[in-house]
Amino acid sequence: MWSNLRKLARSNHNPPIHHLTHQNQTFHTLSEISECLADHYSSISSKSNYETDFLAFKAQEEKKPISFTNSINLSLPYNHPISLTEVQSTIHAYFKKSAPGPDEVTPTMLQNLHPNSIEFLTSILNRIFLQANFPSQ
Repeated sequence: MWSNLRKLARSNHNPPIHHLTHQNQTFHTLSEISECLADHYSSISSKSNYETDFLAFKAQEEKKPISFTNSINLSLPYNHPISLTEVQSTIHAYFKKSAPGPDEVTPTMLQNLHPNSIEFLTSILNRIFLQANFPSQ
């Protein structure tokens, strides 16, 4: 019995949400709960919550183009070229249970690529990144 209690105490299982009460209104279905949460987060992150000085600064900064090719940005570690090891480990570690994308490439297809193909894929990814020429789809 004690071992079962210990297992339950260590369990990371979160109980499901059965209802949500907000502003004296109770929502029961997942759709209603989701809509209520979406409305709430939308309202608290709207522009109406920002000071006018910040909004003016934000608008000005968003007009500036982002350059990934200047020396300051290229020196940042997250802007270094993608390594072959990163591509290989990503394919094998993170695509185990994912569904194919719009291109219908499956995780199994990626995991069975020839090493030369993974090198080629890495070079394509780096070219896209360094030239900032991202595919539309």
